[in-house]
Amino acid sequence: MSQGGIEEPYNIATLPKPLHGLHGRICAAPVWSLTASRKRKRHEVVVGVDGETLNIYNIQTQTNTSSYAIPPQTFLATSPCSVYYKTLQTRITVRRTYVVVRDGPKDKKSRLLALTEKSGKAALEGKDTPGTTRVEKKLRNGTIVNLSLLHELREHDGISTDESAVPNILVAYKDGGVDCIAGDLSAAVWEHSAAASGETEVEYSSVIDSYAASKGLLKNREDVLALLGQSIGDKATAGSASLLLQILRTGEQKHLCVSVIKKSSGASLHLRSSNLTEVMRMKLSRDSSMAADYDLHPASGLLYEHQGTQLKIYDLSGATPKSIFELGKMRSSIVNSFARISPSCLLTFSDDTASIYETKFGSILGSLPLAAPVRSGSKTDSSDTSLVQHFNVVSSFSDLGLVVAVLENNLIALRTSEATSGLKRRRLRGPALLDVLGKGNAGTGLDVVDPTKKQEEKQIRWEEWQRRVDGLVETGNLMELEALIAKDLNLSPASAAPSSVGQASSNGHTDQPDDAEEELWELPMTAYDPLYADNRKARYVLGKAFIWRQPPNQGTLEPHRLELAFKSRNIMRWLGRMGLLSAPHVQQILPQPNEHEGARLKVAPGDIMAAVERVDQGFLLTCDLLSLPIHWDIAEVMQGLRLLIQSLEDAPAPQDEDAVMCEGDVETKIEHQEAAAQRDLERLVSFVEDGPFWRSEALRRLIARLQAFPLEHVTKSMRSFLSQHQIVFLIRVLLIELHEGGWTSLYFNKSAQQYEQDMDLDADEPGDLNDLTDGAADPTLENSHNICLIANLLICAINAVGNSGWIVGLSGEPDISEDLIARLRVQISAALTGCFEAQHIGLFLNEVCRTSDSARQRKRKRRQEANASIDPVSNEEGMLPVGGSYGPMVLKTRERKKPSGSKRVGKYSFEKLRW
Repeated sequence: MSQGGIEEPYNIATLPKPLHGLHGRICAAPVWSLTASRKRKRHEVVVGVDGETLNIYNIQTQTNTSSYAIPPQTFLATSPCSVYYKTLQTRITVRRTYVVVRDGPKDKKSRLLALTEKSGKAALEGKDTPGTTRVEKKLRNGTIVNLSLLHELREHDGISTDESAVPNILVAYKDGGVDCIAGDLSAAVWEHSAAASGETEVEYSSVIDSYAASKGLLKNREDVLALLGQSIGDKATAGSASLLLQILRTGEQKHLCVSVIKKSSGASLHLRSSNLTEVMRMKLSRDSSMAADYDLHPASGLLYEHQGTQLKIYDLSGATPKSIFELGKMRSSIVNSFARISPSCLLTFSDDTASIYETKFGSILGSLPLAAPVRSGSKTDSSDTSLVQHFNVVSSFSDLGLVVAVLENNLIALRTSEATSGLKRRRLRGPALLDVLGKGNAGTGLDVVDPTKKQEEKQIRWEEWQRRVDGLVETGNLMELEALIAKDLNLSPASAAPSSVGQASSNGHTDQPDDAEEELWELPMTAYDPLYADNRKARYVLGKAFIWRQPPNQGTLEPHRLELAFKSRNIMRWLGRMGLLSAPHVQQILPQPNEHEGARLKVAPGDIMAAVERVDQGFLLTCDLLSLPIHWDIAEVMQGLRLLIQSLEDAPAPQDEDAVMCEGDVETKIEHQEAAAQRDLERLVSFVEDGPFWRSEALRRLIARLQAFPLEHVTKSMRSFLSQHQIVFLIRVLLIELHEGGWTSLYFNKSAQQYEQDMDLDADEPGDLNDLTDGAADPTLENSHNICLIANLLICAINAVGNSGWIVGLSGEPDISEDLIARLRVQISAALTGCFEAQHIGLFLNEVCRTSDSARQRKRKRRQEANASIDPVSNEEGMLPVGGSYGPMVLKTRERKKPSGSKRVGKYSFEKLRW
């Protein structure tokens, strides 16, 4: 009986049971037809049973169209693929069915079996051999994910005019490899090898038409369409390319990879190169190590992900994936299988219910209780409850309003046309609110989750998390606070190990010993990327990290100042990567103190760095924040430079008399003197404990940050944040850096410990490259660029003092100004001398390069002459020849002397005596 628009399922056919009772399975897929240049879905389904048969059923007439026997003891590696087409010249109907079989359930050696069936008038007249033809071809080892049909057009009109134009078969492997095999299995057209790393696995693979993808999946990707050589809506050229869609999983990350399949010239044993070219790769927003089932509709750009009992729908038509619908979080809405009915309708199967959901408004259009499994003429065994059978959806046929599924050994069909009849007229522009009003409540039998209740539960969890954070901040338990935030960020145990940091004392140091270093988090991109990170939690933690606090000195004009509530390097680094460490963000989040009355407190530029320095007098946290690949405003950088100069000065900067001498009795003056002595003591203890190492590193990073700003802005900021005394101190520091790090030192720096170890070595001994620091110093100051950088900052500092400052004098001490000007003059003279020396060296090198070729040739000739072999000269060879003969003397033996002696004798002959 129909309920909610879904008719009762009926049985199309009863399938044979697999030969193997434990590992046997049934695989089914729709049948495709090739008409001209289009690949359409026929009203047929091909079903394969392990060790039994391959059957093709017509779902409209409920008949068995074709049946093929497969060898026993064989297992199907993937769902079969069947295609139906006609040839125009011979008018022969050809049906080709492909299936990948293997000898065992876990055997990686597989082979492709092609079953060809021909029929028609030409075949009956004897022009062709009717019947079924079987051809097998061995495949390479590996797990096969999908078997797809690749229809490549070879005629200008897109119509197959000859039987030789057989569509190719694409075999996709789990490791990423792809094989393109000719339709008659005569040869391999091309193959694509997997990546050498072996960490990537393919979870989904399909072949689509580029024209369909341009309407949905690639709708807003003009760059990809330009690579394909087509424009949106150009049907004449858009359908000429085929695309391979793959969902790749590497660890916990998943990507959608789109590759264009180039046309092949034909099947040949020698054409083995890959015809795949990757044109787009998109990271999916859901990372998980669990495998999932996918279905991608290219015309609408919707990706259906079924993982466990949850179902999510993503819209991939934009720049990033967007989740638009989700089911399965509540137990009443679990999903065992699903079928896409239309772009806005979805049919899902649970343990006892079949439901149709409208994905745009999230309403239920219809439902049908499934009290018992559907069987055809077989008696059910009530005692067998250990194995629960679910609907395994094969495909949906929207023109017939049918959804075909496999349940146990039965091929089942459900009619859903009544539930979606109101949406057919609005198929192009999507469903309207009128179509879903009044549906989803009457007779559904589902425990529909109230959105208000869901929002209340979400608010309860949020308030509980807030109370927990507030308690940890009040008690100062930084370890638990970092563990809670690391759990929210889904950090691995290796990267989120509990830090060995204690409670922060008044001077900014921890109770742990100096050698107890804090283990920093390795923040992945998902921890701070706005696409994945929870910005609301980060903003709440930022509001707890900074507070308005009244300073102990009541004589200041500002009653409250910005300070850090706790010192945590990991949390501050995370907030920095989130982009929240800026004055506007802190001003927007931080509440006003209750005891403050009057004007609203504002976070001025530079207050964040000042608040960090108050709890981090060792400048370790400052170095961490400056090392982050984020933008820091020039005010924050200059504030950090000012505070660093104050900590490096041997004597405190001159103060106004009004700030030192205040009205009051003797006790008030004594308190101010004690506070000043306490600050000096804390500064001295901090400098002795931490040493100058981190201050030097902080200075280098601040100088490196200043090079990103124009010189005019740097000069203006120096005048705003630094006093004349501090600017002069900075000039002295830069002169020292220029002398030690710019002109006379090598362009690599050693650590302080290594420098002390190498003090007793010879100064002329070259340094070892293995003694380089491991990134403690900024790379911009370790190369030859530091000279230009220091010189630019010197120019800014000199201009910041101004002409009036140099003319009047610094703090009324002309000796200091005269000495500083003299040192600058020496540096300028040294720079000019260096320029002349560099020009001289350049001319010398030009001469060397010009004469190097001739000198090299002369040197080579002398080397050859020196290496030439000289034979020793004997005394006899040195004497003049006796007989006047010339040439080298040759020693002859007795046998060799006889021929020469006989030649010297005149010729004698016998003459006849005559009387």
